[in-house]
Amino acid sequence: MRLRINYLCFLLENHLNSIDFKKKALHYANQYDVCCFLDSNNYEDIYSEYDFILAFGSKAELKSSKGDAFDELKHFYEFNKQWLFGSLSYDLKNETEDLKSDNPDQLNFPDLYFFVPEYLIASKSGEIRIILGDVSILKKIKNFKIPKYKNKD
Repeated sequence: MRLRINYLCFLLENHLNSIDFKKKALHYANQYDVCCFLDSNNYEDIYSEYDFILAFGSKAELKSSKGDAFDELKHFYEFNKQWLFGSLSYDLKNETEDLKSDNPDQLNFPDLYFFVPEYLIASKSGEIRIILGDVSILKKIKNFKIPKYKNKD
């Protein structure tokens, strides 16, 4: 274990490879109301900083409808000034262009949703980094038992 600027880095133990860790981490994060998983799927290029990033838990969140969504996002970022994860709906195009659509919304997702994660875990070349949150989360993930699902026949 070694200390780096603003985050702790951990090398995976030999008996827990990165695929097992990723699987356990995703199942663990699924217990939270909010999570976001970004995975390179082993695609390599010179610009990639991480193989995957997992953000979960929410310290703060923004849900906005079209109208002033981008201004609200700007204020949300100015107030938080850290990692943000979220989504934008297709209908937000109407805020940037003179367009209109009246398609039914059957999902009722917010037009804009962003959150500040409680935990942020990243991996590069098998090295796990806790960027946000307490380092004890690694032990919780390592010891997490993935539920067994039964197939419906």
